[in-house]
Amino acid sequence: YQRRVRAANLVVDGLDSESSIPVVVVSYSVGSYLSFYSLDSANPSTFVLRVVTALTETITNNVIATWPHGNQATSVVVGAQLDSPTNSAGINNNGLGAAILFEYALTFSQMDLSVQNQPILCWWSASELGNSGSSYFVNSKVSDSTIDQIAMYINLNIIGSPNPLIQVYNTSVLPASIQQPSSVIANEMSTQFEISNGDQQFHDFTAYSWQKEFTSDWNAFANAPKPVPVGGYFTGANRVMTTQERELVGDGIVNAPYDPCFQQTCDVYGNFDDQTISQISSAVVGSLNTFIEEKDLIDLLYQK
Repeated sequence: YQRRVRAANLVVDGLDSESSIPVVVVSYSVGSYLSFYSLDSANPSTFVLRVVTALTETITNNVIATWPHGNQATSVVVGAQLDSPTNSAGINNNGLGAAILFEYALTFSQMDLSVQNQPILCWWSASELGNSGSSYFVNSKVSDSTIDQIAMYINLNIIGSPNPLIQVYNTSVLPASIQQPSSVIANEMSTQFEISNGDQQFHDFTAYSWQKEFTSDWNAFANAPKPVPVGGYFTGANRVMTTQERELVGDGIVNAPYDPCFQQTCDVYGNFDDQTISQISSAVVGSLNTFIEEKDLIDLLYQK
């Protein structure tokens, strides 16, 4: 009950070892009970655990909306995780991101845009199962040799934390070939945040490489055989806010998690910050529209 289990591997004390030993995961309360009595050397106990299992295979689908106009060779892809952790309603992770993208889709046709680069809007399925939906999408593009037609990817995941530290993606952890164009995306998203929110200063917190701890659907694009530049906003998960961060942003609770309900059952409606959602929603629209309308997107990204 205190061990992590991976497919085909038994992880014990942090060490992976190939094993064919059947593994059963029980609740913490059951595990505590078994552990208590099994460790009693004076009165050793033997347990019989009856397990009834069923294996089922389910097909799940991404939801993809492709605008019929714009240059297909320089597509701008934006995506949001559509599923949630199995024990959670998943409001911050990731109902908010999915909802913002849906609202953008509803209003897109009403915007007076000069679409230069084809927008592709994606809601990823099975993200909690190893980012399977986005990986399938990228792999299909690699297979049919169209991965080169994706100029960039913007990810919308965990963007409404109740104790937020609003950040853009850290480009230093990305493959070297896309660090420069991803920095252009990050800079534009920082600028759009300031423009959309009364020139509120956007602080750079990218020194903390949170992406090494929390992968998301951007990972499939950044680590494709031909890496795709990526960007996005992030408002923090279960790491706690520091005093320095609080002083810089002028708000927030020190030593409290950015999202105390990250991956937990309490991630329900209300587990978000209204102001943060409003700010990021406006900045997302500004960022996407800028890249979609850019006539020389590749030159802009790669500073040619």
